[in-house]
Amino acid sequence: MSIDHPEFYEASKTVARKLFCALYYMWTGRSLTSLGGIVFLWTSNAHGMDQLLITENLRPLLAHFPPIQRGCSMLSDQFVFAYTLIDADPPSALFVVQFTDSVAMIGAVFGDILGVGVFDQIPDVENHQVFPYRWTE
Repeated sequence: MSIDHPEFYEASKTVARKLFCALYYMWTGRSLTSLGGIVFLWTSNAHGMDQLLITENLRPLLAHFPPIQRGCSMLSDQFVFAYTLIDADPPSALFVVQFTDSVAMIGAVFGDILGVGVFDQIPDVENHQVFPYRWTE
C-alpha cells in the first residue's frame, strides 16, 4: 500500500490523535477536552527526527528530551520524543516523536484550539488537524 493511499492517511490521523492525546495527558496531567485540537505532520524514515530537530525554527522550541523506559530497559531504540509545554489555561504542548527509524511525527496540541487564529493562513490545515474523541451521551 502506498503512503499516499487514503486508508494510510486515515490511519495516521488515528495514531496522531491517540499518541498526542496520551502525551498531553502524561505531561500536563489533564485530558484534552472538546475545546482542544491537534495539528500534526508526519514523515517517513527518509527524513528522521534528527533532520526535523536540525531545523532552526523547531529545535529551539523543544525543552525536554525524557528517556523512555519500561522497568529497567531503555526503549530509545523503539520510541524517542522531545516536547515543550506552553503555560496557558488550558495548557498547550509541542511534541516531536520518532518510532524506531521508520516514522517521525510532530504534534502541536492546543488546550483551546479556538483561541489560535493562525490556522486560516495555513494551506490544507484541515487535512493535518484532529480533535479529541467526542463521546455522545
